[in-house]
Amino acid sequence: MGSIGYLHSYVPETATPPALDPSYLPSGNSEDLALVPATELERTQCWHINLHAWRGPLSPAQYIQREAYLSCQPLVSDGKITFWILTLKNYHIADKASARPILASCETLLKEAYVAQDGHLKPVLAHGIGSVYCRPEYRGKGYASRMMSELGTQLGKLAWQQPKGVSGGYFSVLYSDIGQQFYAKHGWKPMSSTHISLATVDQAAYDDTRQRLEFPPLEDLRTSDLEPICQTAISQVEDELVSKSRDDLTKRPYVAICPDYKHMTWHFAREEYLAGTLYNSYPEVKGAVDRKTGCALIWCRVFRDTPERNGLDILKIVVPPAVQSTSDLDKSIAALLLRAQLEAKAWNMQAGVEVWSPNTLILRAAKMLAKEEDVNVISRKDDHICSLRWVGNEAEQVEWLSSEKYAWC
Repeated sequence: MGSIGYLHSYVPETATPPALDPSYLPSGNSEDLALVPATELERTQCWHINLHAWRGPLSPAQYIQREAYLSCQPLVSDGKITFWILTLKNYHIADKASARPILASCETLLKEAYVAQDGHLKPVLAHGIGSVYCRPEYRGKGYASRMMSELGTQLGKLAWQQPKGVSGGYFSVLYSDIGQQFYAKHGWKPMSSTHISLATVDQAAYDDTRQRLEFPPLEDLRTSDLEPICQTAISQVEDELVSKSRDDLTKRPYVAICPDYKHMTWHFAREEYLAGTLYNSYPEVKGAVDRKTGCALIWCRVFRDTPERNGLDILKIVVPPAVQSTSDLDKSIAALLLRAQLEAKAWNMQAGVEVWSPNTLILRAAKMLAKEEDVNVISRKDDHICSLRWVGNEAEQVEWLSSEKYAWC
């Protein structure tokens, strides 16, 4: 069993701050408002305020401890996560036990990423945005809109957390659960957001399908196996960015979040916390690999508010750049998807397996498992909408490659 260090995460003692009388608060376009980084105490108060929206099956105390644990993970350690609050500009904090009014809040995660254009690849720093929230008592005054407008300026023109000498940010991403219009109004354009779902399979069905389709042997992957797999995933994304941008006659930019090991372990920390807290279990198997082709899946279990909604999400489908699309490759991917279906069954993931942004290779493999029946590609319109704000020319048509679940935050 792996070790979980969330018990050592520091959380200041606090509670949900009382709401101020909204009638005495300024409107969202007031000059008296400012978007500022939260103090440690204010960060924890934000978790108290928003826990009813995102705690799922966790108790309030468990949710706050999980958020503290995730904020210490390598992906976001050393200042790579910023907790933001929209507050009153001239509100004075008397001491460490005091906090400013939290009118709206969110967080940004600094991420390694790429921009490719005309075949030229550039490593950059981008931001993921999460936990956008305005408490119900303050809604209707335009605070969320003001916060997103200010945040766009911070991440773009003001080059928040960018290296010295960089005059502006490159792009930021978020995942809307409130449809397409609100964030689009503030510059985060809804991108293609598709997925397929595969049902779980039991051991008998797994063995029968493997034998019938003559699938290759696979190896299960643990966390300790994944660094070289992630290096292959990085090479895959870099190669695809260069190739697609070079062949695009419109010269539009192509972008992607780097599928590095830190992203995967952030998701693992999330699933391990919930599995340990809710079921006293530890999910050891993090994916599978076909050593002959080098293809692999990296997955995580997602524990939602009810057991029937629990599912196994594919974080990244890894295909080495040199591998060609052949029948052997199709069988390799199909075998890996089937292994994910079996793992979902073993963990009672009743919602099955979800694969984001399936390409033609994934669809061929899924159809093989479905015995040539149609595989339903779902286009998300209401939740988990991949949204991107490009800091360059707003008229440019930017392509987001590898918008798989690993990049979600």
